[in-house]
Amino acid sequence: MIFAYIRVSTDDQTVKNQKDMIERAGYRVDKWLADEGVSGTIDWTKREINVAIEEADEGDTIIVAELSRLGRSLKQILEIVELCQKKKVNIIMIREGIQTNNDSPVNKLLLSILGSLAEMERNLISQRTKDALALKKKNGVVLGRPVGRTTPVEKMKLYPKRKQIIAWHEDGISYSEIARRLKVNRITVSKFVHTLELKESV
Repeated sequence: MIFAYIRVSTDDQTVKNQKDMIERAGYRVDKWLADEGVSGTIDWTKREINVAIEEADEGDTIIVAELSRLGRSLKQILEIVELCQKKKVNIIMIREGIQTNNDSPVNKLLLSILGSLAEMERNLISQRTKDALALKKKNGVVLGRPVGRTTPVEKMKLYPKRKQIIAWHEDGISYSEIARRLKVNRITVSKFVHTLELKESV
């Protein structure tokens, strides 16, 4: 199965150019997924690309017009690429000529460069975080959540929608799909359901 993902950052842009590029490349797309007016800085799990990754099986393909449509940070792009490689799902980036299941030397080099840049970005972020925490500690700020304190389920943002969420959950709908419908992070849904189930079991 072939998925195509297209995205534009602002409402006054159009996805037509990306769609035309994919069609001109000669691919027969089975399912189109689009984010219109959605920035690439938004977590990919909250965008339609997550639907493609969730639904894709081994041997399937996800096509984008160019690498930047996957995201604006190397960290996000590499997360997507690495997850698809684990699932043995091919990603095609038309403008760059990259296919993640292509073992050609050029393709391997491009993916290696992406990986190296992403690792450097992760190290820089980690160091900045450590420096910020060290500064707070030096200034006497107590770090971390107090031991034993958790957010009551009634105070969680999803509590007003608990009946719908539980109904979807009991129907076997995945946390990722529920999160997509509610436009929240998958972890937010998972944590809420677990907290609610824990409360009801007491």
